[in-house]
Amino acid sequence: MKKVKRKISRTHVIAFIISILLFFVGILMGLQLSYYGMSELGKEFEELKNDEYIMEILMLMEESDEISCSFYGQQMEKFNYDTNEFGKMLDRAENAKGKGDPEVMKLKSSYALMEFRDSLFLKQIKTRCNLSNIIIYYFYSNGEDYDPRTDQGKVLTRIKDEKPSIMIYNFDVNARSPVTELMREKHNITHVPTMIINDKKYDGYKKYDELNKIIETEL
Repeated sequence: MKKVKRKISRTHVIAFIISILLFFVGILMGLQLSYYGMSELGKEFEELKNDEYIMEILMLMEESDEISCSFYGQQMEKFNYDTNEFGKMLDRAENAKGKGDPEVMKLKSSYALMEFRDSLFLKQIKTRCNLSNIIIYYFYSNGEDYDPRTDQGKVLTRIKDEKPSIMIYNFDVNARSPVTELMREKHNITHVPTMIINDKKYDGYKKYDELNKIIETEL
């Protein structure tokens, strides 16, 4: 039986080479986007730290200073918006780089510390300036136990859009943050999702109507 010799044309060779080049270019572009994405997150985080320093200065001002209360209200609103946007950026980075990525988890740990510090500032300012903001600590997991059907974050985001005075501080229990571990121990967090709303603990997933009713009683 005569073997059939396949001729590989020059066109096929060129097409193959181009395909290989495009493949590696794609990888390089992905790595570059990943690098610049994390670099951009780092810059955003530094800006948030500067905003936090401003609030810390306000806490050192005289308690009777009405200007500090007014200014803090403005700064708090801006900082809350910026931290929410940064949280969304972190989520996108986590989706792009994969859950458990060391860079993302390290940034999440630092972010948790910042949010915790901000919540302590807010508690003091609430008393000093007679503010009505509701403070919510939200403990969640993006690990293997994550279930999109019980994603409390989506419900909280909806209520936050309707009630801007709510201050939500998110803590990923998988981030291995000392602050998160401290909060888990303090509030005896044994499973997720769990929320601490104005120092009251609510275990398990809450649908919109149920959670909205709880928050309404705190306003």
